[in-house]
Amino acid sequence: MATEQQHFDANRVWQEHYDGKLSQIGMRAPEPVLDQTVRDYRIDVLVKAKKEFIPRTHRLRQFSLDDVRDDTAFNNYDKDIINTAIIEAHNPLNVPLGRLRMIQKVHPQSGHKMNVFYGQESFVKLMPNYRPGRRVVAFRNAIDPQDAERNARR
Repeated sequence: MATEQQHFDANRVWQEHYDGKLSQIGMRAPEPVLDQTVRDYRIDVLVKAKKEFIPRTHRLRQFSLDDVRDDTAFNNYDKDIINTAIIEAHNPLNVPLGRLRMIQKVHPQSGHKMNVFYGQESFVKLMPNYRPGRRVVAFRNAIDPQDAERNARR
């Protein structure tokens, strides 16, 4: 049986693994707790990713990871949940109408941080004094100074 310190050290390795994967969607894996087993830590991270990014109607949200006893099946669900969370985080249809989701990305070479926003509507519609635009059919004022002079004489 593994000691608490061995579980904690193994959880740190899993934390680095999950941080590497989830950094693509602006999420960090939580800090492991000293008396937490490796399986419990992995379940905590995966449940947070499921609740945050995967819609309720998705097949991966229809069961509890506590019910998966087989290690091979658990590892397969782990990969599926992480990959699906990354895909669904960038899907604007998963963001409630009238809201935006910000994902902070870090460029791998330069370390430059970028904020990317996802949502069903443009951010302009969320401004308090939003007024829908009109279709422009034609411009009345001439751009050419000679045309402007001629129009002024009419």
